[in-house]
Amino acid sequence: MTRKFLIVTALTACVAASAEAQLCAGTASFTAGRMRAGVGVELPAGGKAYGAGLTYSHSSRAYFGGQIARQNPTGGAENSTDFQANAGFETSFDGLGKIRFCPTGQFGITSRPNNQESVKHYALGGTFGQVLSSSDNMTLAPSLGASWVHYSSGNVSDSWIEATVGAGFIFNKDVTFTPSLRLPLNQDGAEPTFGVSLSYNFGRPRVRR
Repeated sequence: MTRKFLIVTALTACVAASAEAQLCAGTASFTAGRMRAGVGVELPAGGKAYGAGLTYSHSSRAYFGGQIARQNPTGGAENSTDFQANAGFETSFDGLGKIRFCPTGQFGITSRPNNQESVKHYALGGTFGQVLSSSDNMTLAPSLGASWVHYSSGNVSDSWIEATVGAGFIFNKDVTFTPSLRLPLNQDGAEPTFGVSLSYNFGRPRVRR
């Protein structure tokens, strides 16, 4: 297990991020349905990843989710499976107008084949987002986030700060298509990662508070 492998694993581990976010991260509000199902794909330099997730929103504005992703590193490395649990809470401030902020947390384990040691990872951070323009059928909601990320496996570990920029296209208030870019800010050798995700809100709407 090397530090370089941890970086590659990290670049392919955060797929379907919008499955665990909401308006603060450029996706449809849970007032459109307190359940969200999402799928996504990311294309980092070190491989590709695809996955799916499900999120539930509580009436307190807290939300909890989980996702599973398949990672396909390049260069002959074997595929692996990543399991994640996520949580967040939407807040608003009088001085920020329509801007929403969500503190977020994430924990995951990457299971590797052939009895190899697993990779554990977690992240703490937050995202800002707001509705930039809106019509009857479509809403544009850009977002900006930052997180402290930590990966470890055995005696090898690494941490860094990561920024995320996204543009959520929300159709009919419950379907969201989001292109996004993840940018490691202080990680030598790591390149930006482009991804896209699609999510759908359903179920009983969350009551506004």
